[in-house]
Amino acid sequence: MKVLIGYDGSKAAHDILQDLEVAGLPEKGEMLVISVAEMWLPPVASIGGVDTDFATAYKEAAEQALVTAREIVAGLQARFPQWAITSEGDYGSPAFVILERAKDWKPDLIVLGAKGHSALERLVFGSVSHRIAVEAPCSVRIARPHKPTKGRPVHVMIGMDGSLGASDAVATVAARNWPQGCEAILVTSAGPFDLIGTASAEKHEYAHSLHEEAKHKLGEMGIFVTSVIKDEDPKHALIALAEKNEVDCLYLGTRNLKAVDRWLLGSVSTAVVSRAVCSVEVVRHQG
Repeated sequence: MKVLIGYDGSKAAHDILQDLEVAGLPEKGEMLVISVAEMWLPPVASIGGVDTDFATAYKEAAEQALVTAREIVAGLQARFPQWAITSEGDYGSPAFVILERAKDWKPDLIVLGAKGHSALERLVFGSVSHRIAVEAPCSVRIARPHKPTKGRPVHVMIGMDGSLGASDAVATVAARNWPQGCEAILVTSAGPFDLIGTASAEKHEYAHSLHEEAKHKLGEMGIFVTSVIKDEDPKHALIALAEKNEVDCLYLGTRNLKAVDRWLLGSVSTAVVSRAVCSVEVVRHQG
C-alpha cells in the first residue's frame, strides 16, 4: 500500500498521526510526506534586467517545507516501524502540488488534516482538502481529532447507495487490517433511490439487500456489522449518525462530479467531507 500525506505543520495535520492508528493500515507499505510552502507567483530571476531575490526566497521556502515535512516522520515511523517513509518539500499551490505529485507517485490513499471553515467558505471557496477529495485520482482520507480509543473497538461507518463507489468502500474496509472487535455500521438513506415504483417498502427492501451482501463480506473478515436504513437526506443522516455513534471514520464511495457539484457541495461525499465531526475517507472507484 502507498500512502501520500499532505502535512503543513498545523494542529489539524497533527491529527493525522492519531487518525492513522485507527485506519486499519497493513503492517508494511510506503508513505510519502509532502509539505508545500504556499506561494502563488512563479520565481522570477530578474525584472527589467534587475536581479531579484525571488528564486532564492522560493528555494528557501521549499527547504523549510522539507523541514516541516520531516517533523511528522518520526511520529509516523514509531507507529508504523515496518513502513518505508520518505519526505519532500515544495512550494506553490498546496492542492495543485499534491495532486500533481499523486499523478506521478500513484498512491492508493492521500491523507490530509481537516481545517474548519465558515459556512460561506465551505460553500464558495472550499479548502485544500476539499479540492483534493474531489479531484484526486485515488482515495482521500480527511483526518479529524479522535477521542481516546483505548479500551474500545474501532468504529467505522459506510454509506451505502447501491453505486460502484459504495461497493468499493465496503471492499476497502474489508481489506484493511483491523484490530479485534472492529465494528462497522452500514447506513442507507432509501428516500433518494430512483426505483421503478415509489413505495417505501420497495426501497427499504432494496437497501436491505445491499446491506446483506456487505454484511457477508465484512463478517468474513471478523468485523461486527450493524445496519441502519433511513428515509431522510443522506447527508444529514450520515453526519448525525456518525456523531451519535462516535464513529472513528466514515467511508464513502464517490462518482464523477460536475463543476457545479464541486462549487456547491452538490454530492453527498463532498458535503460530508466538509461537515462531519469524524474522519472521512472518500473511496475513489477505479475503472
